[in-house]
Amino acid sequence: MLRMNPIKKLLSVALLVAAPAASFAQSDLCSGAPTLTSNSSCSYTNYSLPGTWGAELPATSCGPNYRDGFFKFVATSAITSIHITDDLGGPDPLLAVYSSCGGTAIACSDNGNNVNETVTISTTVGQTYYIAIMRTNNANNNATSGMICVKQGSAPVPPTDCPSATQVCNTASFSGNASGYGTQELTSSNEGCLFGENQSSWYYFQAVTSGTVAFTIVTSADYDFALWGGSCGNLGTPLRCSYAGTHSNTGLQSGLSQTSEGSGGDGFVSDLNVTAGQTYILLIDNFSVDNTPFTLNWNFSGGATLNCTPVTLPVEFVEFIGKYENRRNELSWITASEKENDFFTIERSVDGISWVTIAEPNAEGNSFTLNEYAYTDYSFLPNTINYYRLSQTDMDGKSETYYKIVAIDDRQEAKKVVHRYNLLGQEVDEHYKGVVILRFDDNSCLKIFQ
Repeated sequence: MLRMNPIKKLLSVALLVAAPAASFAQSDLCSGAPTLTSNSSCSYTNYSLPGTWGAELPATSCGPNYRDGFFKFVATSAITSIHITDDLGGPDPLLAVYSSCGGTAIACSDNGNNVNETVTISTTVGQTYYIAIMRTNNANNNATSGMICVKQGSAPVPPTDCPSATQVCNTASFSGNASGYGTQELTSSNEGCLFGENQSSWYYFQAVTSGTVAFTIVTSADYDFALWGGSCGNLGTPLRCSYAGTHSNTGLQSGLSQTSEGSGGDGFVSDLNVTAGQTYILLIDNFSVDNTPFTLNWNFSGGATLNCTPVTLPVEFVEFIGKYENRRNELSWITASEKENDFFTIERSVDGISWVTIAEPNAEGNSFTLNEYAYTDYSFLPNTINYYRLSQTDMDGKSETYYKIVAIDDRQEAKKVVHRYNLLGQEVDEHYKGVVILRFDDNSCLKIFQ
């Protein structure tokens, strides 16, 4: 999967060889599970399930169990979250929690390979709970490994995806340490000098006044980064990008001319002139995949300042689809994020030129997560192709139409119309304007607007 030149590949190999062997504390048997401390913040401990271990517990509702390892903790709060990371390239781990050794899991999670797992449960202070980390496949004898923490309250959600990015709003330094990646959002069209995500942290910032922005990512690991001006749903080509194979600091620096560099670079590319009102998205990616943290230090000049008022990115449509099913047209769409989004407008047409509004469903408003919407059109025009388009209107009245138009072929079940009735029950002809009820030759009925 990795696209590396020899320099970056050699550096990665050297890191792996030099890394000391970690010690792991979990037990093959639930009865011997060591105790983890439930803290107010995540304090990670390494885990590993050797290929020689067996499966003590039966499969859970979340998936199968080919081998398992155990921890336990004593609850110190009414809500407790357990979070595990999934080392890239290893077998898929499943996370389950029990009130005793055995029985039925009170919570479990398996989101797929190379995806971290979190469960949040109601707990009784002073009670002991048991954590099982299970391997869900048996393709080889590789160890299943990663890190685990037990936290009082809800576990932190690392910004591993663009739609859940953290807003940065001032010149203060900040630290981060992603434990993996969520959705692989980089493709050949938007990754620039990078090649996929490894341990990714997403951030965004909005310039209040124009000027120049530089920063230094302080770290001892091999961190890469990319910076875009735009939105999560349409990243495009990065404005700045570094894929340098150095295990040291990286970032934007004044006095440089290059805006992008490959694995042979020195870690720094040119600073960025930001425009007032523009939102920028930053991905900081730990290529080493070793959980080494970083600290980002800003350097602002030329009057540049950032917006500390909470902002979300504009409405980003992920998809808009439709299908004919059970004598109705089902429409659905997904947004990746929304900013002051008041409502949607669904329009229908039979020629793609003249449109009529058929619904105005409410929107989420402000959101930085995926939102799914659906609408059922019972009054479509039969025996023809119905076209649909979707737009959104902000709370200030501004609207934008999504570029994609959905076409649904409603000719597949052509039936003969034998009667047309208005809402008063009076029979009308095909030239009547308004809501009518169609009765077909199979005695089925359909209400439409014609």
